[in-house]
Formats: sequence, C-alpha cells, structure tokens
Amino acid sequence: MKKLSILVFSLGLSLTSLAQEQPKYEYCEMVTLGPSIFSHYFTIEVDYGNEKELRVDKRLKDPETGELRRFYSRIEAVNFLARQGWELVEVFTMVHNETLHNYHYIFKKQMEENEAKEIEEQ
Repeated sequence: MKKLSILVFSLGLSLTSLAQEQPKYEYCEMVTLGPSIFSHYFTIEVDYGNEKELRVDKRLKDPETGELRRFYSRIEAVNFLARQGWELVEVFTMVHNETLHNYHYIFKKQMEENEAKEIEEQ
C-alpha cells in the first residue's frame, strides 16, 4: 500500500510538470544581400512574418534616417539581431547560380505572455 501511494504521488508530480505552460516563440528570417561589386557592405532583409503585401521592402533601415542599415559582415548582422533578443536557430544557403548565393538565417524570440495571449485570441 505504501508503494502504491508513493507511485500515485510520483505520477501526480510528473503530470503536473507536463501541464506547465511551454514558452511561445515568434520567428523571423534574415537574408543577407551583397556585397555588390561597387560596395563592400552587406544589407539585410528581415521577414517578421507580419507583412501581407508581397512587394514590401523588407530591407532593414535606420529608424532615424530612413537609410539602409549597412553591415561589414554577415556576422555583424547576426549580432545586431542577437542584441535585440533574437536567438539564431538555423542557417541555410540558397544557390541561384554560380555567383549568387543567398544566406538565410532563422531566428526565434520568446514572446511575452501578453503577446502570446493576443495571438491566441485572434
């Protein structure tokens, strides 16, 4: 009987831990563009998944000047998003021809509790 009550208690604890709320994440994709033959800078496009228009310019711009934000390397761009709380999940390359390779970076960020509830209500 004592073993049965310990087993039931242990099972109850494990079920309680399974029922805990799992963190919710939002994702974004960053694509590096460049450098061009006229510049040694990279620009990036960031898709946060909230644009409904296909022709929206997703290149990252400086909010103060409106000019394209330029990076000296792909890693500088990755670090820029990491400083904003984004965690790198995966990287892959799309090869279009022998000279054009696009590097895609998938990031995730834990959502605040109120943001997750807003999305669930939609």
